[in-house]
Amino acid sequence: MSRSSHTSLLMFVLLMIGYGVVHDIVTFWGITCLQTFFPNPPLHESIKITQEGEPLIEVWGGQRTKSEYRHLDGKMQQDIMKRSFESPVYLPKLTKPAEAISWNGRIASFFDYQTPGTCWYLIAPPNRSSTAYFVGYDPKSRRIEGYIGMNGFSSEMPTIDEAFPISSSYQRSFDHVMVAAIQDFSVIEPSSELDASELDAQWTKKWVQAALLDRVWILSKGTLYEIRLRERAVHKLVENRPDLHSLTSFSIDREGKTLKRLALNGETELLIVEPQSGQSESVKLDPTSANSNLFFYQLKNGQRLLSYDEGRSVGNRTWTSHIKWLDSEGHVAREAEAKLSYKPPSPPLDVGLAAYLGFPSPLVAFGSWLYTPFLPEFTMVSNSPLGRLSEFFQHMKLWIGLSLLTGIATGWACRRRERDIFGSSSWFWPILIGAIGWFGWMGYICLRPLPARLPRGEWLPAQPEPAQPLGTEIFA
Repeated sequence: MSRSSHTSLLMFVLLMIGYGVVHDIVTFWGITCLQTFFPNPPLHESIKITQEGEPLIEVWGGQRTKSEYRHLDGKMQQDIMKRSFESPVYLPKLTKPAEAISWNGRIASFFDYQTPGTCWYLIAPPNRSSTAYFVGYDPKSRRIEGYIGMNGFSSEMPTIDEAFPISSSYQRSFDHVMVAAIQDFSVIEPSSELDASELDAQWTKKWVQAALLDRVWILSKGTLYEIRLRERAVHKLVENRPDLHSLTSFSIDREGKTLKRLALNGETELLIVEPQSGQSESVKLDPTSANSNLFFYQLKNGQRLLSYDEGRSVGNRTWTSHIKWLDSEGHVAREAEAKLSYKPPSPPLDVGLAAYLGFPSPLVAFGSWLYTPFLPEFTMVSNSPLGRLSEFFQHMKLWIGLSLLTGIATGWACRRRERDIFGSSSWFWPILIGAIGWFGWMGYICLRPLPARLPRGEWLPAQPEPAQPLGTEIFA
């Protein structure tokens, strides 16, 4: 390829990129304006459990200004203001490994709420074989007060065998294996220095520390440890239960009092522990799929429910939610199911059409079809490469089809232009323009504009022939 050809090709690339940037800015600005003036938000469906133990399907989003509720049989719930819903207890499953854990996931902070108090940090260093220990600091002097391991308080750092085994094979070292008690700020009493005649009395009340403020619970290799920071002591609430893999805390209301409970989740059993007394009770669980979300409900009237979703994933927009009522022994007394769905926000244009308007290029369309489904963020229902390609084609077939037609049309137009106007038999420009599509065609016509026309409608040749002599030439 000659030097002039290199210069022409470089100029073509610059012209094509420049036009493509302007084209995309205008296109996406237009789509944004359409989406702003004609919004279509997503539509969500989820299960809500009333305090009476009745499941309702909540529908929110779309063109609705507020949530709507319907029964499992499809009838709408009218007097929803008279209903109160129970908060579920999420029972996680540890199934997602992590390649690396940052320091934010290896440190947790606590306080023993004494005067003077001690700041405690649960630390899981990466070089300690997935173990963790507590270290206490004096907040004023910033000196180390001591350490807490499985054997209790010590002035020396616990060895690896004395530290708490912490699973680090998941997203964070302390996710689902550690729960700390939280101060209950709803328990207050007037300060002795408060004048009862003050109008803003509620702003000058002092907080009263509720019970279990200094407790930390760790589920570690089948053993549930309770660490009492104020006493600097360690107690075992549950032992020899390797089938239990995650820990969650929740609260229940009994006779006007809020009591804390711990839920230890296993494959076939849910163990509920009362930290105050150390007593526990078991709830039978049916095995669920690995990607299902399991929720537990403890109602005020004593009823217990379980709900979990089956077939729910990022790429799947419909799934089945199962609800099970449990008897006093933890067995299933009644069960029901509901078909739920999720409708993503609808763009003002079809996704494939919007992609075509933004990138009317066969090269970009087919490159995205081959590359995008293999990105880690691109989650599809199918785990096979062919299945992901097929799923992507179903969503973007309009983009791929229209881009292919655009490429054929621009390549054919370029071929006619090269042959009829410029008298070239080379296929370089037609093939290049056909592959790039509309962007390539705009760059091409700017690089190689049409020559002038003669008065009779004929094209002026790129290299005019020499003028014919007039009359008779006489050579001396």
